[in-house]
Amino acid sequence: MPTANPLPTPFVDTGLTSLHIHLSLEITGIVLATVAIVALIYGGRQLAEMREGNRKQTESARNQELQTRAAVLLSLDQRWESEPMLTFRADLEVLIVEVKTEAAKTWRGQPESEIRKRSADLYAERLARMADENRERYIRLLRICGFFETVGCVVHAGYVPGKDVLDLLNVSILTAGMVFRPHIQKLLEEGAPDSFFENFLWIVEQAERE
Repeated sequence: MPTANPLPTPFVDTGLTSLHIHLSLEITGIVLATVAIVALIYGGRQLAEMREGNRKQTESARNQELQTRAAVLLSLDQRWESEPMLTFRADLEVLIVEVKTEAAKTWRGQPESEIRKRSADLYAERLARMADENRERYIRLLRICGFFETVGCVVHAGYVPGKDVLDLLNVSILTAGMVFRPHIQKLLEEGAPDSFFENFLWIVEQAERE
């Protein structure tokens, strides 16, 4: 009589398999969470380092800008106070006294502000006459215009803020403008190129707005 095949033992889930799967999923989740946290920490550190690096670069650029400004201002001040320029400035003072004396005689009794306004034509006339009769003195005086042409160019180019320059040289710029601007404007009307002392005229305008 043939032997009957034994029936397969049915699989009985004791709960161990489910527990194993559950634990595996939990472990996987913990690992992924840990990896994510580590990535966040690392990324946060990198971001902090980048911000710190950017801050230091900004500070370095700012310090370099301040050093450049200080160097430019010091250079301008040294040139303005140099021996040759002091000689030109003394000659300018002589011219101012000459014109003021003539103006006081011509418009005797007029208010000082009115005399100063009318003196513009006297400066222009004297400088034009000087250009023909005393060319050497004329060129010396124009060196002052040349200095302030450089000053205006430096400010225009952004090497130093206009306020810094005006704080240093405002009175001198206004004085030079009073003496030379009428003469330069007359030369421009007579055909001098538009670029003729354009930065000097510009910095005088800036000083007048202060």
